[in-house]
Amino acid sequence: YIGDAVGASGPCVVVHDRPLQPPPGLRYVIWNPVPGGVAVSYATLDPLYWGERLDEAGRRDTVRRRLRAALCSVLGTAIGLVRCDNPSCFLFANVDRVTRLDAMVRIGAEHGAPTLTGRGFTSAGDDPEGAAEVVLVDDAMDDPEQA
Repeated sequence: YIGDAVGASGPCVVVHDRPLQPPPGLRYVIWNPVPGGVAVSYATLDPLYWGERLDEAGRRDTVRRRLRAALCSVLGTAIGLVRCDNPSCFLFANVDRVTRLDAMVRIGAEHGAPTLTGRGFTSAGDDPEGAAEVVLVDDAMDDPEQA
C-alpha cells in the first residue's frame, strides 16, 4: 500500500517503530517482505524490547547499528545480491535472532561485487547527528581478540 501511495516504481522500504506480526511459529520478525517492498521494524532491534538495560547512548547506538545492518540486508537483496553463509556479511541468510545483526558489518567478497566488498559502517567516533560514513571494515574491528 505504501508503494502505491508514494508512487514508487521500485521496491519501497518502510521503517517504523511498531513490532511486525510474525508468521505462525516465530516470536518476532525484524523485516517482512511485502508486495512492492519491505517493512522494517526497529522495535525488536531495541535492547529494551528484550529487557536489556543500557544507558541511553548505548541503547541508541545498538538500535542504529542493528537498523543499518537490517537495511543493508534488505536493500542488498533489492539490488539483486543473494543471501550467503558469511556471518559478518550484511546478506547473511540465517538471521535467527536479533543479535546476529551485531556481527553483520560489511558486504562479503562472495557476492562478486568488488566495489562493495568490505564496505560497511564503523561506530567509532560516530556522530548521532550526522550521516554515517561508509568505510572499509577489516576483520580486526569485528574480533575483540584481534583489536
